[in-house]
Amino acid sequence: MSSRRLVITGGPIYTMDPDTPRARAVYVDGERVVGVVAHDDGATVPADDSWSVSDLRGRALLPAFADCHVHLLYTGWHSHDPQLDGATTLSELLDLVKAAADSSRGEVVRGWNYDDSGFDRPLTGRDLDSISSTRPIFLSRIGNAASCVNSAAMRLFGISPSIEGVQRNPDGTPNGILLGDANHVALTRLYELMDGSERRAVFAAGARTANAAGVTTVHAIEGGTDRQLAGDPPSPNLILDELVSLELPITVIPFDNQVRSLAELDRIAGQGRRHVGGDIFVDGVLGAAYMPGVNRAALFEPYADGDPGSGHLVIPRNLLSRLIARCAERGLQLSVHAVGDRAIATFLDAVEDAASSGADAASLRLRIEHGILPTPHDIERAGRLGIIFSTQPAFELSAGGPGKRYERRLGPQRVRRTHPLRELWEAGVCVVGGSDAPVNPIAPLQGIRAAVQHPFPDHRLSLAQAVSMFTRNAAFAAFGEGDHGTISEGRLADFVVLSDDLLAIEPDRMDQVRVVETWHRGVRVFDAGEDMERGMNGGRG
Repeated sequence: MSSRRLVITGGPIYTMDPDTPRARAVYVDGERVVGVVAHDDGATVPADDSWSVSDLRGRALLPAFADCHVHLLYTGWHSHDPQLDGATTLSELLDLVKAAADSSRGEVVRGWNYDDSGFDRPLTGRDLDSISSTRPIFLSRIGNAASCVNSAAMRLFGISPSIEGVQRNPDGTPNGILLGDANHVALTRLYELMDGSERRAVFAAGARTANAAGVTTVHAIEGGTDRQLAGDPPSPNLILDELVSLELPITVIPFDNQVRSLAELDRIAGQGRRHVGGDIFVDGVLGAAYMPGVNRAALFEPYADGDPGSGHLVIPRNLLSRLIARCAERGLQLSVHAVGDRAIATFLDAVEDAASSGADAASLRLRIEHGILPTPHDIERAGRLGIIFSTQPAFELSAGGPGKRYERRLGPQRVRRTHPLRELWEAGVCVVGGSDAPVNPIAPLQGIRAAVQHPFPDHRLSLAQAVSMFTRNAAFAAFGEGDHGTISEGRLADFVVLSDDLLAIEPDRMDQVRVVETWHRGVRVFDAGEDMERGMNGGRG
Protein backbone atom coordinates (compact mmCIF):
# COMPACT_ATOMS: atom_id res chain seq x y z
CA MET A 1 0.00 0.00 0.00
CA SER A 2 1.38 3.39 -0.93
CA SER A 3 1.90 5.92 1.86
CA ARG A 4 -0.30 8.96 2.23
CA ARG A 5 1.06 12.10 0.54
CA LEU A 6 -0.05 15.45 1.90
CA VAL A 7 0.78 19.10 1.36
CA ILE A 8 -0.12 21.55 4.13
CA THR A 9 -0.45 25.21 3.21
CA GLY A 10 -2.70 28.25 3.60
CA GLY A 11 -1.50 29.79 6.86
CA PRO A 12 1.57 30.92 8.82
CA ILE A 13 4.00 28.01 9.26
CA TYR A 14 6.74 28.29 11.88
CA THR A 15 9.27 25.50 11.51
CA MET A 16 11.53 26.31 14.52
CA ASP A 17 14.36 25.42 12.14
CA PRO A 18 16.84 28.33 12.06
CA ASP A 19 17.75 27.55 8.44
CA THR A 20 14.13 27.98 7.26
CA PRO A 21 12.21 29.61 10.12
CA ARG A 22 9.04 30.37 8.09
CA ALA A 23 7.39 28.29 5.41
CA ARG A 24 4.55 28.51 2.89
CA ALA A 25 4.01 24.78 2.53
CA VAL A 26 5.05 21.48 4.05
CA TYR A 27 5.10 18.16 2.16
CA VAL A 28 4.45 14.93 4.05
CA ASP A 29 4.92 11.43 2.69
CA GLY A 30 3.80 8.83 5.22
CA GLU A 31 5.32 9.56 8.62
CA ARG A 32 7.95 12.06 7.51
CA VAL A 33 8.34 15.56 6.16
CA VAL A 34 9.78 15.33 2.67
CA GLY A 35 9.84 18.99 1.69
CA VAL A 36 9.47 22.53 3.02
CA VAL A 37 8.75 25.55 0.81
CA ALA A 38 10.29 28.63 2.39
CA HIS A 39 8.10 31.60 3.24
CA ASP A 40 10.02 33.88 0.89
CA ASP A 41 9.96 31.40 -2.01
CA GLY A 42 7.57 33.00 -4.51
CA ALA A 43 7.14 29.89 -6.64
CA THR A 44 3.76 28.21 -6.91
CA VAL A 45 3.34 25.37 -4.44
CA PRO A 46 3.31 22.26 -6.65
CA ALA A 47 0.84 19.47 -5.92
CA ASP A 48 -0.25 16.98 -8.55
CA ASP A 49 -3.11 14.53 -8.15
CA SER A 50 -1.01 12.24 -5.98
CA TRP A 51 -0.96 14.84 -3.20
CA SER A 52 -3.87 15.68 -0.90
CA VAL A 53 -4.00 19.33 0.15
CA SER A 54 -4.73 20.38 3.72
CA ASP A 55 -5.73 24.04 3.90
CA LEU A 56 -4.86 25.74 7.19
CA ARG A 57 -7.47 28.44 6.47
CA GLY A 58 -5.24 31.08 8.01
CA ARG A 59 -4.46 29.15 11.15
CA ALA A 60 -0.88 28.64 12.34
CA LEU A 61 1.17 25.44 12.01
CA LEU A 62 4.07 24.65 14.36
CA PRO A 63 6.01 21.54 15.30
CA ALA A 64 3.93 19.51 17.73
CA PHE A 65 4.83 20.20 21.33
CA ALA A 66 6.73 17.96 23.72
CA ASP A 67 6.15 17.80 27.47
CA CYS A 68 9.47 17.11 29.14
CA HIS A 69 8.18 16.07 32.56
CA VAL A 70 5.10 13.84 32.67
CA HIS A 71 4.03 11.04 34.97
CA LEU A 72 1.86 9.39 32.34
CA LEU A 73 0.34 6.70 34.56
CA TYR A 74 -0.78 9.27 37.14
CA THR A 75 -1.87 11.64 34.37
CA GLY A 76 -3.94 8.87 32.84
CA TRP A 77 -5.50 8.09 36.21
CA HIS A 78 -6.24 11.78 36.68
CA SER A 79 -7.86 11.96 33.22
CA HIS A 80 -9.73 8.69 33.67
CA ASP A 81 -10.86 9.07 37.30
CA PRO A 82 -12.64 11.78 39.32
CA GLN A 83 -10.60 14.94 39.76
CA LEU A 84 -10.54 16.47 43.21
CA ASP A 85 -8.42 19.58 42.70
CA GLY A 86 -11.44 21.90 42.68
CA ALA A 87 -12.36 21.26 46.31
CA THR A 88 -11.61 24.24 48.58
CA THR A 89 -13.05 22.84 51.82
CA LEU A 90 -13.12 19.44 53.49
CA SER A 91 -16.88 19.16 53.04
CA GLU A 92 -16.57 19.92 49.31
CA LEU A 93 -13.90 17.26 48.98
CA LEU A 94 -15.98 14.64 50.79
CA ASP A 95 -18.98 15.47 48.58
CA LEU A 96 -16.81 14.83 45.50
CA VAL A 97 -15.59 11.53 46.96
CA LYS A 98 -19.18 10.45 47.75
CA ALA A 99 -20.17 11.23 44.17
CA ALA A 100 -17.19 9.25 42.89
CA ALA A 101 -18.13 6.28 45.06
CA ASP A 102 -21.68 6.38 43.76
CA SER A 103 -20.63 6.53 40.11
CA SER A 104 -17.59 4.22 40.18
CA ARG A 105 -18.01 0.49 39.57
CA GLY A 106 -14.39 -0.48 40.22
CA GLU A 107 -13.13 -2.37 43.22
CA VAL A 108 -11.34 0.74 44.52
CA VAL A 109 -12.68 4.29 44.55
CA ARG A 110 -9.82 6.46 43.25
CA GLY A 111 -9.38 10.23 43.25
CA TRP A 112 -6.50 12.53 42.41
CA ASN A 113 -4.85 15.86 43.22
CA TYR A 114 -6.75 16.86 46.32
CA ASP A 115 -5.11 19.76 48.18
CA ASP A 116 -6.07 20.11 51.83
CA SER A 117 -3.42 22.72 52.64
CA GLY A 118 -6.11 25.41 52.93
CA PHE A 119 -8.61 23.30 54.87
CA ASP A 120 -9.39 23.74 58.56
CA ARG A 121 -7.66 20.39 59.13
CA PRO A 122 -6.10 17.66 56.98
CA LEU A 123 -8.15 14.92 55.40
CA THR A 124 -7.87 11.62 57.33
CA GLY A 125 -8.82 8.02 56.84
CA ARG A 126 -11.64 8.43 59.35
CA ASP A 127 -13.26 10.94 56.98
CA LEU A 128 -13.13 8.36 54.20
CA ASP A 129 -14.46 5.63 56.51
CA SER A 130 -17.51 7.82 57.02
CA ILE A 131 -18.22 7.39 53.29
CA SER A 132 -17.50 3.65 53.32
CA SER A 133 -15.66 1.41 55.74
CA THR A 134 -16.04 -1.65 53.50
CA ARG A 135 -15.21 -0.38 50.02
CA PRO A 136 -11.57 0.69 49.55
CA ILE A 137 -11.02 4.42 48.91
CA PHE A 138 -7.67 5.83 47.75
CA LEU A 139 -7.05 9.55 47.27
CA SER A 140 -3.72 10.91 46.05
CA ARG A 141 -2.72 14.31 47.36
CA ILE A 142 -1.38 16.94 44.96
CA GLY A 143 2.17 16.10 43.92
CA ASN A 144 1.67 12.35 44.57
CA ALA A 145 4.02 12.50 47.59
CA ALA A 146 1.18 11.61 49.96
CA SER A 147 -2.15 9.86 49.88
CA CYS A 148 -5.10 9.21 52.15
CA VAL A 149 -6.88 5.84 52.39
CA ASN A 150 -9.70 4.37 54.40
CA SER A 151 -9.38 1.27 56.56
CA ALA A 152 -10.65 -1.01 53.77
CA ALA A 153 -7.90 0.22 51.45
CA MET A 154 -5.27 -0.31 54.16
CA ARG A 155 -6.38 -3.94 54.36
CA LEU A 156 -6.61 -4.46 50.60
CA PHE A 157 -3.18 -2.93 49.94
CA GLY A 158 -1.60 -4.95 52.75
CA ILE A 159 -0.13 -1.86 54.38
CA SER A 160 1.23 -2.79 57.77
CA PRO A 161 1.33 -0.04 60.40
CA SER A 162 5.07 -0.75 60.68
CA ILE A 163 5.82 0.40 57.10
CA GLU A 164 7.78 3.64 56.96
CA GLY A 165 5.49 6.54 56.11
CA VAL A 166 2.30 5.38 57.84
CA GLN A 167 1.15 8.44 59.78
CA ARG A 168 -0.49 8.07 63.17
CA ASN A 169 -3.07 9.53 65.50
CA PRO A 170 -1.96 10.71 68.97
CA ASP A 171 -2.92 7.27 70.32
CA GLY A 172 -0.55 5.57 67.88
CA THR A 173 -3.17 4.13 65.50
CA PRO A 174 -2.82 4.80 61.74
CA ASN A 175 -4.71 7.92 60.63
CA GLY A 176 -4.95 6.96 56.95
CA ILE A 177 -2.29 9.39 55.68
CA LEU A 178 0.53 7.67 53.80
CA LEU A 179 3.92 9.17 52.98
CA GLY A 180 7.19 7.76 51.66
CA ASP A 181 7.38 3.98 51.31
CA ALA A 182 3.78 3.50 52.48
CA ASN A 183 2.49 5.84 49.77
CA HIS A 184 4.57 4.02 47.17
CA VAL A 185 3.22 0.64 48.29
CA ALA A 186 -0.33 1.95 47.90
CA LEU A 187 0.34 3.32 44.39
CA THR A 188 2.03 0.08 43.35
CA ARG A 189 -0.83 -2.07 44.63
CA LEU A 190 -3.32 0.22 42.93
CA TYR A 191 -1.60 -0.45 39.61
CA GLU A 192 -1.35 -4.19 40.23
CA LEU A 193 -5.06 -4.46 41.05
CA MET A 194 -6.06 -3.17 37.62
CA ASP A 195 -6.48 -5.70 34.84
CA GLY A 196 -4.74 -5.25 31.51
CA SER A 197 -7.67 -3.57 29.77
CA GLU A 198 -8.06 -1.00 32.54
CA ARG A 199 -4.35 -0.22 32.53
CA ARG A 200 -4.43 0.27 28.76
CA ALA A 201 -7.45 2.54 29.13
CA VAL A 202 -5.63 4.65 31.72
CA PHE A 203 -2.52 5.08 29.54
CA ALA A 204 -4.74 5.85 26.53
CA ALA A 205 -6.53 8.53 28.56
CA GLY A 206 -3.17 10.14 29.30
CA ALA A 207 -2.24 10.05 25.61
CA ARG A 208 -5.54 11.65 24.59
CA THR A 209 -4.97 14.39 27.15
CA ALA A 210 -1.57 15.06 25.59
CA ASN A 211 -2.94 15.13 22.04
CA ALA A 212 -5.65 17.63 23.01
CA ALA A 213 -2.90 19.96 24.23
CA GLY A 214 -0.93 19.72 20.97
CA VAL A 215 1.58 17.25 22.44
CA THR A 216 2.90 14.23 20.56
CA THR A 217 6.05 13.54 22.59
CA VAL A 218 6.17 12.96 26.33
CA HIS A 219 9.21 12.39 28.50
CA ALA A 220 7.49 9.77 30.65
CA ILE A 221 8.94 9.51 34.14
CA GLU A 222 7.76 6.19 35.54
CA GLY A 223 8.90 3.86 38.29
CA GLY A 224 9.34 3.80 42.03
CA THR A 225 10.46 6.77 44.07
CA ASP A 226 10.90 4.56 47.15
CA ARG A 227 14.29 3.42 48.45
CA GLN A 228 16.22 5.29 45.79
CA LEU A 229 19.90 4.25 45.75
CA ALA A 230 19.35 2.19 48.92
CA GLY A 231 21.31 -0.78 47.55
CA ASP A 232 18.38 -3.10 46.83
CA PRO A 233 18.73 -5.74 44.07
CA PRO A 234 17.51 -4.68 40.62
CA SER A 235 13.90 -5.46 39.75
CA PRO A 236 11.78 -4.89 36.64
CA ASN A 237 10.12 -1.53 36.12
CA LEU A 238 6.75 -3.07 35.34
CA ILE A 239 4.94 0.21 34.71
CA LEU A 240 7.46 1.43 32.15
CA ASP A 241 7.76 -2.02 30.56
CA GLU A 242 4.02 -2.04 29.92
CA LEU A 243 3.88 1.58 28.76
CA VAL A 244 6.52 1.19 26.06
CA SER A 245 4.80 -1.95 24.75
CA LEU A 246 1.59 -0.08 23.91
CA GLU A 247 0.61 1.52 20.62
CA LEU A 248 -0.40 5.05 21.55
CA PRO A 249 -0.85 8.23 19.47
CA ILE A 250 2.21 9.76 21.14
CA THR A 251 5.95 9.16 21.17
CA VAL A 252 6.96 7.99 24.64
CA ILE A 253 10.51 8.82 25.71
CA PRO A 254 10.95 6.42 28.66
CA PHE A 255 12.73 7.80 31.72
CA ASP A 256 13.35 4.84 34.01
CA ASN A 257 13.01 6.20 37.51
CA GLN A 258 13.35 2.87 39.32
CA VAL A 259 16.90 3.24 40.63
CA ARG A 260 17.10 1.49 43.99
CA SER A 261 20.80 0.80 43.50
CA LEU A 262 23.60 1.51 41.07
CA ALA A 263 23.09 -2.04 39.77
CA GLU A 264 19.75 -0.90 38.32
CA LEU A 265 21.77 0.94 35.67
CA ASP A 266 22.86 -2.43 34.23
CA ARG A 267 19.21 -3.45 33.93
CA ILE A 268 18.26 -0.16 32.25
CA ALA A 269 21.15 -0.28 29.79
CA GLY A 270 20.50 -3.97 29.12
CA GLN A 271 16.93 -3.13 28.08
CA GLY A 272 18.26 -0.67 25.52
CA ARG A 273 17.01 2.38 27.37
CA ARG A 274 18.96 5.61 27.40
CA HIS A 275 17.29 7.81 30.01
CA VAL A 276 17.59 7.36 33.78
CA GLY A 277 15.63 9.10 36.49
CA GLY A 278 13.52 12.19 36.12
CA ASP A 279 12.57 12.04 39.77
CA ILE A 280 15.71 10.82 41.49
CA PHE A 281 15.34 13.07 44.51
CA VAL A 282 18.38 15.16 45.40
CA ASP A 283 16.04 17.17 47.63
CA GLY A 284 12.36 17.56 48.39
CA VAL A 285 9.57 19.88 47.29
CA LEU A 286 8.88 23.61 47.46
CA GLY A 287 5.28 23.93 46.27
CA ALA A 288 1.87 22.50 47.03
CA ALA A 289 3.12 18.91 47.47
CA TYR A 290 4.70 19.84 50.81
CA MET A 291 3.05 18.82 54.05
CA PRO A 292 4.63 17.95 57.41
CA GLY A 293 6.59 14.74 56.98
CA VAL A 294 7.39 15.33 53.29
CA ASN A 295 10.97 16.30 52.42
CA ARG A 296 11.42 19.96 51.56
CA ALA A 297 13.64 21.56 48.91
CA ALA A 298 17.20 22.00 50.17
CA LEU A 299 18.11 25.68 50.66
CA PHE A 300 21.25 27.45 51.80
CA GLU A 301 19.22 29.62 54.19
CA PRO A 302 16.25 28.70 56.43
CA TYR A 303 12.69 28.81 55.23
CA ALA A 304 10.72 32.00 55.80
CA ASP A 305 7.36 30.39 56.63
CA GLY A 306 8.07 29.55 60.26
CA ASP A 307 8.83 25.86 59.77
CA PRO A 308 12.31 25.16 61.13
CA GLY A 309 15.28 24.22 59.01
CA SER A 310 16.49 24.71 55.45
CA GLY A 311 15.16 21.56 53.80
CA HIS A 312 16.42 18.10 53.10
CA LEU A 313 19.38 16.99 50.99
CA VAL A 314 18.37 13.40 50.22
CA ILE A 315 21.38 12.09 48.24
CA PRO A 316 24.90 13.05 49.32
CA ARG A 317 27.43 14.49 46.91
CA ASN A 318 29.72 11.43 46.85
CA LEU A 319 26.87 9.06 45.94
CA LEU A 320 25.68 11.44 43.22
CA SER A 321 29.19 11.50 41.80
CA ARG A 322 29.28 7.70 41.66
CA LEU A 323 25.86 7.66 39.99
CA ILE A 324 27.00 10.13 37.34
CA ALA A 325 30.21 8.19 36.68
CA ARG A 326 28.32 4.91 36.35
CA CYS A 327 25.86 6.50 33.92
CA ALA A 328 28.77 7.83 31.89
CA GLU A 329 30.27 4.32 31.68
CA ARG A 330 27.00 2.99 30.28
CA GLY A 331 26.12 5.95 28.06
CA LEU A 332 22.98 6.75 30.04
CA GLN A 333 21.45 10.20 30.32
CA LEU A 334 20.79 11.03 33.98
CA SER A 335 18.01 13.33 35.12
CA VAL A 336 17.61 14.32 38.77
CA HIS A 337 15.04 16.23 40.80
CA ALA A 338 16.77 19.28 42.30
CA VAL A 339 14.64 22.25 43.38
CA GLY A 340 16.48 24.33 45.96
CA ASP A 341 19.74 26.23 45.56
CA ARG A 342 21.65 23.85 47.88
CA ALA A 343 20.46 20.78 45.95
CA ILE A 344 21.32 22.31 42.57
CA ALA A 345 24.79 23.27 43.83
CA THR A 346 25.35 19.78 45.25
CA PHE A 347 24.47 18.14 41.94
CA LEU A 348 26.78 20.47 40.01
CA ASP A 349 29.55 19.74 42.52
CA ALA A 350 29.02 16.02 41.88
CA VAL A 351 29.16 16.56 38.11
CA GLU A 352 32.50 18.33 38.49
CA ASP A 353 33.76 15.54 40.79
CA ALA A 354 32.80 12.87 38.27
CA ALA A 355 34.39 14.81 35.41
CA SER A 356 37.63 15.30 37.35
CA SER A 357 37.76 11.52 37.87
CA GLY A 358 37.61 10.91 34.14
CA ALA A 359 33.87 10.52 33.50
CA ASP A 360 32.73 11.94 30.14
CA ALA A 361 29.81 13.73 31.74
CA ALA A 362 29.66 16.48 29.14
CA SER A 363 28.33 14.13 26.43
CA LEU A 364 25.46 12.82 28.57
CA ARG A 365 23.24 15.92 28.40
CA LEU A 366 22.65 15.64 32.15
CA ARG A 367 19.34 17.12 33.27
CA ILE A 368 18.10 18.94 36.33
CA GLU A 369 14.34 18.62 36.70
CA HIS A 370 12.55 21.64 38.17
CA GLY A 371 15.71 23.65 39.00
CA ILE A 372 13.60 26.38 40.53
CA LEU A 373 16.14 28.33 42.60
CA PRO A 374 19.69 28.30 41.15
CA THR A 375 22.21 30.87 42.34
CA PRO A 376 23.83 33.18 39.76
CA HIS A 377 27.08 31.27 40.22
CA ASP A 378 25.39 27.95 39.49
CA ILE A 379 23.60 29.34 36.46
CA GLU A 380 27.04 30.07 35.02
CA ARG A 381 28.33 26.63 36.09
CA ALA A 382 25.35 24.87 34.50
CA GLY A 383 26.03 26.59 31.20
CA ARG A 384 29.68 25.67 31.32
CA LEU A 385 28.96 22.03 32.20
CA GLY A 386 26.27 21.58 29.54
CA ILE A 387 23.49 20.86 32.03
CA ILE A 388 19.92 20.91 30.76
CA PHE A 389 17.28 22.59 32.93
CA SER A 390 13.91 20.84 32.55
CA THR A 391 11.52 23.41 33.99
CA GLN A 392 7.77 23.74 34.51
CA PRO A 393 7.05 27.46 34.03
CA ALA A 394 3.35 27.03 34.85
CA PHE A 395 4.31 26.87 38.53
CA GLU A 396 4.98 30.60 38.31
CA LEU A 397 1.32 31.20 37.43
CA SER A 398 0.09 29.39 40.53
CA ALA A 399 2.87 29.96 43.06
CA GLY A 400 5.25 32.68 41.81
CA GLY A 401 5.38 36.40 42.44
CA PRO A 402 4.33 38.62 45.35
CA GLY A 403 1.88 37.23 47.88
CA LYS A 404 1.87 33.65 46.60
CA ARG A 405 3.21 30.35 47.89
CA TYR A 406 6.86 30.80 46.84
CA GLU A 407 7.07 34.16 48.60
CA ARG A 408 5.50 32.75 51.77
CA ARG A 409 8.12 30.01 51.86
CA LEU A 410 11.17 31.91 50.60
CA GLY A 411 10.52 35.51 51.62
CA PRO A 412 10.37 38.65 49.45
CA GLN A 413 14.01 38.55 48.33
CA ARG A 414 14.58 34.91 47.40
CA VAL A 415 11.24 34.68 45.61
CA ARG A 416 12.67 37.04 43.01
CA ARG A 417 15.10 34.28 42.00
CA THR A 418 12.59 31.52 41.14
CA HIS A 419 12.72 30.18 37.58
CA PRO A 420 15.34 32.60 36.18
CA LEU A 421 14.63 31.49 32.63
CA ARG A 422 16.23 34.39 30.79
CA GLU A 423 19.43 34.21 32.84
CA LEU A 424 19.72 30.47 32.22
CA TRP A 425 19.17 31.01 28.49
CA GLU A 426 21.76 33.77 28.29
CA ALA A 427 24.29 31.57 30.13
CA GLY A 428 24.00 28.98 27.35
CA VAL A 429 21.85 26.52 29.29
CA CYS A 430 19.41 24.45 27.23
CA VAL A 431 16.10 25.26 28.94
CA VAL A 432 13.15 23.00 28.20
CA GLY A 433 9.53 22.99 29.27
CA GLY A 434 7.15 20.53 30.83
CA SER A 435 4.20 20.33 33.15
CA ASP A 436 4.90 17.81 35.95
CA ALA A 437 1.48 16.41 35.03
CA PRO A 438 -0.78 15.67 36.73
CA VAL A 439 0.34 18.34 39.25
CA ASN A 440 -0.17 20.83 36.43
CA PRO A 441 -2.17 19.86 33.35
CA ILE A 442 -0.35 18.93 30.16
CA ALA A 443 -0.65 22.36 28.57
CA PRO A 444 2.37 23.74 26.67
CA LEU A 445 0.43 26.87 25.71
CA GLN A 446 0.06 27.59 29.42
CA GLY A 447 3.78 26.95 29.97
CA ILE A 448 4.71 29.22 27.07
CA ARG A 449 2.51 31.98 28.45
CA ALA A 450 4.05 31.55 31.91
CA ALA A 451 7.58 31.86 30.49
CA VAL A 452 6.66 35.03 28.61
CA GLN A 453 4.68 36.54 31.49
CA HIS A 454 6.94 35.55 34.42
CA PRO A 455 5.93 37.71 37.42
CA PHE A 456 9.45 39.16 37.49
CA PRO A 457 10.22 40.74 34.08
CA ASP A 458 13.98 40.10 34.29
CA HIS A 459 13.28 36.37 33.99
CA ARG A 460 10.95 36.52 30.98
CA LEU A 461 11.69 34.82 27.68
CA SER A 462 10.65 35.96 24.23
CA LEU A 463 7.78 34.12 22.57
CA ALA A 464 10.14 32.37 20.17
CA GLN A 465 12.35 31.22 23.04
CA ALA A 466 9.36 29.99 25.03
CA VAL A 467 8.04 28.00 22.07
CA SER A 468 11.50 26.50 21.56
CA MET A 469 11.40 25.16 25.14
CA PHE A 470 8.56 22.85 24.09
CA THR A 471 9.81 22.03 20.57
CA ARG A 472 13.42 22.32 19.40
CA ASN A 473 15.06 22.41 22.83
CA ALA A 474 12.81 19.61 24.08
CA ALA A 475 13.99 17.34 21.28
CA PHE A 476 17.64 18.07 22.09
CA ALA A 477 17.02 17.30 25.76
CA ALA A 478 16.22 13.67 24.90
CA PHE A 479 18.65 13.14 21.99
CA GLY A 480 15.65 13.38 19.66
CA GLU A 481 16.66 16.26 17.39
CA GLY A 482 16.93 13.93 14.39
CA ASP A 483 13.21 13.16 14.54
CA HIS A 484 11.45 15.88 16.52
CA GLY A 485 11.38 19.55 17.40
CA THR A 486 11.36 21.23 13.97
CA ILE A 487 9.43 21.05 10.72
CA SER A 488 12.32 20.04 8.50
CA GLU A 489 12.94 17.58 5.72
CA GLY A 490 13.42 14.11 7.18
CA ARG A 491 11.78 14.87 10.53
CA LEU A 492 8.65 13.11 11.72
CA ALA A 493 5.41 14.76 10.60
CA ASP A 494 4.36 15.86 14.09
CA PHE A 495 2.44 19.16 13.97
CA VAL A 496 0.09 21.32 15.97
CA VAL A 497 -2.44 23.66 14.35
CA LEU A 498 -3.33 26.69 16.47
CA SER A 499 -6.35 28.96 16.28
CA ASP A 500 -4.16 32.08 16.17
CA ASP A 501 -0.68 33.10 15.09
CA LEU A 502 1.09 32.41 18.38
CA LEU A 503 4.39 33.98 17.34
CA ALA A 504 2.72 37.25 16.36
CA ILE A 505 0.03 37.64 19.00
CA GLU A 506 0.15 40.24 21.76
CA PRO A 507 1.23 38.68 25.07
CA ASP A 508 -1.98 39.74 26.82
CA ARG A 509 -4.00 37.74 24.26
CA MET A 510 -2.02 34.52 24.53
CA ASP A 511 -4.64 32.86 26.71
CA GLN A 512 -7.06 33.03 23.75
CA VAL A 513 -4.93 30.70 21.59
CA ARG A 514 -6.37 27.20 21.27
CA VAL A 515 -5.16 23.88 19.87
CA VAL A 516 -7.24 23.10 16.79
CA GLU A 517 -5.52 19.97 15.47
CA THR A 518 -2.65 17.69 16.45
CA TRP A 519 -0.80 15.46 13.97
CA HIS A 520 1.41 12.52 14.94
CA ARG A 521 3.54 10.81 12.31
CA GLY A 522 1.40 12.20 9.51
CA VAL A 523 -1.92 11.22 11.09
CA ARG A 524 -4.36 13.66 12.65
CA VAL A 525 -4.87 12.41 16.23
CA PHE A 526 -6.85 15.36 17.60
CA ASP A 527 -9.43 17.63 15.98
CA ALA A 528 -11.06 20.18 18.27
CA GLY A 529 -14.17 20.31 16.08
CA GLU A 530 -14.69 16.55 16.21
CA ASP A 531 -13.92 16.51 19.93
CA MET A 532 -16.54 19.21 20.54
CA GLU A 533 -19.09 17.28 18.48
CA ARG A 534 -18.45 14.10 20.49
CA GLY A 535 -18.94 16.09 23.69
CA MET A 536 -22.24 17.50 22.46
CA ASN A 537 -23.36 13.96 21.62
CA GLY A 538 -22.52 12.70 25.08
CA GLY A 539 -19.26 11.07 24.04
CA ARG A 540 -20.80 8.94 21.26
CA GLY A 541 -19.18 8.39 17.91
